[in-house]
Amino acid sequence: MDMATILVMLVAFAAAMGCIPTMFAATPGSEDGSGVKDNPSLSASSRGSVGITDRDAAHQKAWRTGEEASAHAGGFHTGSGSGGSGSGGGAGGLSVGFYSSSCPQVETVIEQQLRVILQANIGQAAGILRIMFHDCFVQGCDASLLLLRPTTELTATPNNASIRASSLRALDTIKAAVEAVCPGVVSCADTIVLSTKIAVKLSGGPIIPMRTGRRDGLSAASNQTVVNNIPPPTLNITALKQNFQNHGLDSRDLVSLSGGHTIGRAHCRFVDPQITPTISTDLNTAFALNLSRICLPANNPIKARQTTHLDFVTPNLFDNSYFNNILAKVAIFHTDAALTNASDTLQLVQLYAQNQPLFFQQFSQSMIKMSQLNVLTGQQGEIRKKCSTPNQFLNS
Repeated sequence: MDMATILVMLVAFAAAMGCIPTMFAATPGSEDGSGVKDNPSLSASSRGSVGITDRDAAHQKAWRTGEEASAHAGGFHTGSGSGGSGSGGGAGGLSVGFYSSSCPQVETVIEQQLRVILQANIGQAAGILRIMFHDCFVQGCDASLLLLRPTTELTATPNNASIRASSLRALDTIKAAVEAVCPGVVSCADTIVLSTKIAVKLSGGPIIPMRTGRRDGLSAASNQTVVNNIPPPTLNITALKQNFQNHGLDSRDLVSLSGGHTIGRAHCRFVDPQITPTISTDLNTAFALNLSRICLPANNPIKARQTTHLDFVTPNLFDNSYFNNILAKVAIFHTDAALTNASDTLQLVQLYAQNQPLFFQQFSQSMIKMSQLNVLTGQQGEIRKKCSTPNQFLNS
């Protein structure tokens, strides 16, 4: 019996028994369904002490407008526009081990922090992975996504219900720990990239030899720039390929980076178009019925805060299950299913479904390419002391 058949049988069994697998269920009031509430009233000491009030204020505004969001909430998804210039775009100043002399303990410090963070909420791995994508695909990997002043990208439509406030706070905590041992040395942009590298590793994924040496941008992108670069999950395969080509990435990058959907969650409002008014042909019927029980208002009146795992088989493990899910028609988004609609991307989906080491190898290569989109190096930008604020505004 092949994996696709097994996956379909698992979902069909759950539907027949009249139950929803516990891995689908989200805790009411929880941002990511982990059971850990993203509660603005928590004390600063329990959430990390850096930028908490500002972070919560920005995300309260984001959630108020979140019903109009048009981005999906997985670990990775596609982008369009001119945010990057390919694997060589401005990356000449990057190197593996850039901080070997100036801050040799940086990755150790980040890993220590992430182990605590992920033990409390494993969903933060996907949240941090998503932050890197949203940052790099808009105006390059410059940590502009983390800015709250003088302007912010966080309230732009594609970000305001997709980026986790708790993941932003996690990065604030990590940055504070790095600043404590190496003040003014490691950029927020590199903090994002190294945190993503380590989060993927701690989730069971590959160890990615990320280059470092990025500097931080001084301003956030406009709302329109964000919208142009982070579209909704409704594109067909032709549009998906073009979007990645606009960023200097090819079909292998598209398929492998989409594999980031092996971890993470999706809000129901981004699932609804796949199950209503009719069930999409992208989905196995039994699987779609289970999604309907979670996400449709008639079945779940609190759906505004309800989420589902993107990979219901191994939801917190970074592996190649995502590709088997696509073939079994139990992947959430249309953009996932679209990967089967061109011969080259379908071939890659089939290959990665059968060969996890090959997927890991290509995912690593594609992550490195993406991490070098339009980076600032040398004397460009700055090294922010606090990721939410350019240095010039710290004392104002």
